[in-house]
Amino acid sequence: MKGGLAPNATVMSWCGEKGGIQAAKQHHDVIMTPRTHNYFNFYHVEDKVNEPLAFDEFLPLEKVYS
Repeated sequence: MKGGLAPNATVMSWCGEKGGIQAAKQHHDVIMTPRTHNYFNFYHVEDKVNEPLAFDEFLPLEKVYS
């Protein structure tokens, strides 16, 4: 967004929602992947002992699916 967009650009907004909303208002296709719901490299269960290594944040799958 900072350098301008090509006329047919699709924007993926993952560092918050502001950029995606701005792009949609400019009639671009937008994929919203906010950190609060769409980071699959976080732990999805509270018991991390038996889970694969992930970033040390907890994001329950129920929230992802919501």
